[in-house]
Amino acid sequence: MLPAMSAHLTRFDSADLSVASDASGGVAASGGPGAASTCRDGVRLAAVWGRPRFADAALERLSQAEGAALALARGYGAAGSALLESLSGHFALAVADGGRVEALLATDRMGVQPLYWREAGGLLLFASTLDALAAGAPGALEPDSQSIYDFLYFHVVPVARSRLRAWLGEMS
Repeated sequence: MLPAMSAHLTRFDSADLSVASDASGGVAASGGPGAASTCRDGVRLAAVWGRPRFADAALERLSQAEGAALALARGYGAAGSALLESLSGHFALAVADGGRVEALLATDRMGVQPLYWREAGGLLLFASTLDALAAGAPGALEPDSQSIYDFLYFHVVPVARSRLRAWLGEMS
């Protein structure tokens, strides 16, 4: 699944592909020099696309020396999701923590770097493009015309029609 999804990341350019995986899953990122990194740090997998800046000086030094993904994994291990409060810049990120059995997906405050996600067959799938997400998800992604209308008219999609839509359908 990861090879099919990550093939979409490099289809338009020859940027390097960074991949990290373990028995529970994998992450991949692609971008220009310094714009994408992945890592496996103990029980955590992390991927970053963009250029996050860390308010914590030690994490910023680690990011500059070893890559933003490692700094993110270590910061998440220490602070959990509170780490997001100390980030600035433009980025999309993912941290999967096997020890806590949880994952964190986030994008910068302005949404410069896109991030899409979907739960499919008990797996959390995420990607920076819908075609990459569709490559890993069984079944087609169907547009919801009411959500499109809501976005164009109200400039927002109500939460019940967005990420929780699939779960709400399964619960009824």
